Amino acid sequence: MMLGRLRALRSTMAVARSDLEPRERALRLEFLPAGSAATADFRAKRAGLGGTLQTIATDERRQKMSLVDLGKRLLEAARKGEEDEVLNLMTNGAPFTTDWLGTSPLHLASQFGHYSTAEVLLRAGVSRDARTKVDKTPLHMAAAAGHVNIVELLLKNGAEINAKDMLKMTALHWASEHGHVRVVDLLLHSRADVYAVSKFDKTALDIALDQGHVQLVSMLQAS
Repeated sequence: MMLGRLRALRSTMAVARSDLEPRERALRLEFLPAGSAATADFRAKRAGLGGTLQTIATDERRQKMSLVDLGKRLLEAARKGEEDEVLNLMTNGAPFTTDWLGTSPLHLASQFGHYSTAEVLLRAGVSRDARTKVDKTPLHMAAAAGHVNIVELLLKNGAEINAKDMLKMTALHWASEHGHVRVVDLLLHSRADVYAVSKFDKTALDIALDQGHVQLVSMLQAS
């Protein structure tokens, strides 16, 4: 009986020993002399794994940098109205990013009056009501700059006509501020809220009066 137990115990220890041997060999390799063949082989394998991981990390960083670069180039192309470049960049995966003020490609195209570029961006799915860090939408930008064709384009694409920015100014407020008669006329015919008040309790009419835009005063009073 006792002999049988001893044999079983030896068998169990042998199995455990076989499981430990690979681990022991790996540990011993760490402390082998630097010039030994076994150490060189072990360290070469470990270096190979480290090199693979480093390559993966480098590729990921390059891809991220590439996307950031594409996004910046898209912003610049939209600012300049380079329609073909905008199409090319989007085809190559450029993300719809913003600058540090939260300005999107569509904001820039709207601000600088690039109709075709704005149209391309809208078709590609850029948000028509994107907000900057001061809550300006592309419609605010186009109205303030007097680009009536882009104001019309944005409205046709469902832009919120009475959206308010951080100063609670609407597109109508900004068009009245800058005296853009055609933009004001379009906004009024598109049912912009003439009673909306800004942060300073000013309606578009109040602003037109303050700025001395006589024609706009007549238009706003008649609406």
